[in-house]
Amino acid sequence: MSCKLVLEGAVVVGGDGCGCSGSDGSSVTTRGLALACSVDSFQAIKSTDCALSIATAGSIGQNWIELPVALSAYQFLSLKSSAAVRLRIGAAPATIIGAAGVFPATTINGSPFAFTADGVAVAFNFAGASLSAAQVAAQINAAAITAGLDFLPAVVNANGQLTLTGKKTGADGSLAITTGIAAIGLPTAATPVKGAGSDLDVWGALLVQFGTANAPSRIQISGSASVEILAAGTP
Repeated sequence: MSCKLVLEGAVVVGGDGCGCSGSDGSSVTTRGLALACSVDSFQAIKSTDCALSIATAGSIGQNWIELPVALSAYQFLSLKSSAAVRLRIGAAPATIIGAAGVFPATTINGSPFAFTADGVAVAFNFAGASLSAAQVAAQINAAAITAGLDFLPAVVNANGQLTLTGKKTGADGSLAITTGIAAIGLPTAATPVKGAGSDLDVWGALLVQFGTANAPSRIQISGSASVEILAAGTP
């Protein structure tokens, strides 16, 4: 018995046909997808309606953009590239999740706190006699912007603890707490935490399927080329 892909339905979510260009996925179609004689099935398939031109600044791997078709979990990917590009599979920034922080923090007024995010050093002293987790995060973020970061690294997670997150993915991303405070759940941890992602060089055609247990939620691409993409998984 031969297997075949069965496409059901069609919903156009953007774009105006094959006049598309750029890296924003402006011409993308969403469809249902099932494998006719397999237990595997995909809730959605997204494809470029024509070749999209992507271009990242610098050499390949220096800068990244998101794959022009987005899914919350990729289980199948077909890509055709007119020139060399690099994919970062399972891209994620470095993250440090705080633990055992006690809020409001009543003992950190004047205490130094320092960390390095994606190569940028941030250092300041906390101000305030009784700070909630949100106020602690706000002071960290204010210091980060002053230090030159273009993103806010600190948030309060669902458990009420602080989380620090970088921006760069893969080995390019790193986080280290060089002067920490145990009372807020972020003690000194000078050994850097690295970002995640497996890099794959492609020039021509790529066809890959990921198991549901390890389906990546984020794929980035770097380079300058025209690409045609078919991706299936969870919308």
